[in-house]
Parts: sequence; structure tokens; C-alpha cells
Amino acid sequence: MHSDDNIPALVGLNTDDQAWIDELTGSPPGNSEPEGDPSLPDDLGERGQRLWNAFTESNPNFGQGEIELLVEACRLVDRLTTLEAELESLPLTVKGSRGQPVPQPLLSEIRAERGLLAKLIEALNPKKSRSEAGRQNALQRRRTGRRNPA
Repeated sequence: MHSDDNIPALVGLNTDDQAWIDELTGSPPGNSEPEGDPSLPDDLGERGQRLWNAFTESNPNFGQGEIELLVEACRLVDRLTTLEAELESLPLTVKGSRGQPVPQPLLSEIRAERGLLAKLIEALNPKKSRSEAGRQNALQRRRTGRRNPA
């Protein structure tokens, strides 16, 4: 499906992320043959189903690796929904080990989950990610007046 064999590097995945994705899918994303129309997993919540439908309607011929990444992204969206709902009933700060106020630990978990979701979505949309990166580089060059971003 994708012509570029090094998609993870293009979207900023480090080697730990890539190892996790390879283990999850059995191969790097984009290197498998199309499997036809993927069916919606039974265990997805409302937000996970919306994400699934958005991706499968735009590309019904994902390969098996992409399907597995998409399933994980959809489950992650559902998990984020649960964590965010839990956070609503909790204080944003808690007492630290010395009694000082510290951020609610759930905040960092949500931030980490969102970061992983962004990486999974970028892995499923490599062309969009590259074009967005190009727009950001052009904007940075205009702001700084530099031709080659460093």
C-alpha cells in the first residue's frame, strides 16, 4: 500500500515504538498485502467505532498490518475515553511524597496515551503526516527567514 519502507522514521517513531509496532503486527506497517474489506471489531466503544469507520471508509483495502494498527488505535481511543471520564471525578492535584501538591498521575497517563495514539494515526496516514511536516517546515522558514531548517 505504501511505497516508502521507512514510514516509522518519517513519522518520528523511535526504535522502541517500532519494536512494539512490529511485535503487534508481525511486520512494519505498510508492508503487507491488502486483505479486503476489514470488519469492525466487536469490542470497540463509540469513539473507537467512529475512528474505525473514518479510516475504513477512506481506505477499505488496508493490509493486515494496518488493520492491526487501526484496531489498537481504536481500542486506545476507547481507553482514553474511560481515563478522561475518570479524571473528571478526580482533583487535578494530589499530595506528593512530601505532602506537596503534584499533578494528578492520571494526567501523565492520558498525555502518554494521546502521544501513542498520534503515532499510530501517523503510521496509518504517512502521506498526510509528511505533507503536514512540510507545511510546518515552510512556516518555520518564513518566521525565521532561514532557507534550511536546522
